[in-house]
Amino acid sequence: MEIRQLATFIRVAQFNSFSRAAESLGYSQSAVTVQIRQLEVDRGVSFLPWYAVESGVQQGRLIRLSVEDCYISLYRQIFCHKEKWRTREMDEFVRVAKLADE
Repeated sequence: MEIRQLATFIRVAQFNSFSRAAESLGYSQSAVTVQIRQLEVDRGVSFLPWYAVESGVQQGRLIRLSVEDCYISLYRQIFCHKEKWRTREMDEFVRVAKLADE
């Protein structure tokens, strides 16, 4: 999984829309769709918004797991050199990550 995919996922979740996420990131809608599908085909357990996987569940390609007494802690750290150039996508990812802490 790449940071780019995570940033795209966060934007899709914020806007609840692939098209608006693509527009805000400067990507095509199809590029966003491809990135989200790559998260789906990694053959593991993923946390994805329902609207992104609903058709896959209905078609039987994915299953929805209901797990009782499952407590998950997520930790994140972002490191970057303060004197190095960053892409606007990386700056946006850092901004969104900071918002999540508030």
